[in-house]
Amino acid sequence: MTRPEIVLDIHRSYVDLGVNLIYTNTFGATEIRLQEHRQKGRLEAIRGYGVDPDEIRETSRLINSQAVLLAKEAIGDSPCFVGGDLGPTAGDKLIMGLCTEKDILETYREQGRDLKEAGVDLLVIETIFDPQESKLAYKAVENLGLPILVSAAITRRNNLGDPATDFGVLVEQIPELYPDATILGINCGQDIDLTLEAIQRLSKCTDRPVLAKPNAGVPKVVDGQVVYSLNPNEIGEYAIRFVEAGATIVGGCCGTTPEHIAAIRASIR
Repeated sequence: MTRPEIVLDIHRSYVDLGVNLIYTNTFGATEIRLQEHRQKGRLEAIRGYGVDPDEIRETSRLINSQAVLLAKEAIGDSPCFVGGDLGPTAGDKLIMGLCTEKDILETYREQGRDLKEAGVDLLVIETIFDPQESKLAYKAVENLGLPILVSAAITRRNNLGDPATDFGVLVEQIPELYPDATILGINCGQDIDLTLEAIQRLSKCTDRPVLAKPNAGVPKVVDGQVVYSLNPNEIGEYAIRFVEAGATIVGGCCGTTPEHIAAIRASIR
């Protein structure tokens, strides 16, 4: 809202590479998340940009709509799709009783509607660690008439050594949790080899398209800056292995840059 030119330039840096899908900058743009930011004074910066941060519903609608417009402007006539991004919203609020399932359903439903009305091509539910919240997000938008991509973050191994989410959901359970999702995927995660194994296992238990969207390795702080361990050439080499494992879509999550995506595209094009 305050620096749209930065968001637009970031989108264009990927569109210019010839990518087929970009996400809107709406990962945390639900009413529940924005309300939390408002309480901490983080929304004051948008006051005066045609937005009253005290009106959370309208603020959420405007942020989501503006995000879609920027993504579509960046694409122009390019053959690239826009995914409306829905990220985690409740955190531990549901477990602690600070919000209800109804609250979560409504906040995702409103965000899904805002993104659809603004013109996204599909909805993306990603990186929601709590399977209860993720299923609520899916339920909230499954009848909006858009394709849905659901991507889980596989972060560890369970006691049997199987790849799993923080809440213990196994890769093999993902297809049954989201039976009508158009695309299933794995994103984020610090261990790219664990992500690779998760893709291998997911592709064996579904005939739907599979997304691989790993981080650029493990982050560490160097001279006050967060640096990820994998360079573009290394990501490009992994991209080939992801395709061989069954991925039909390959992208990048935390720590990846246009250079990483260019290497991925060059490897698998």
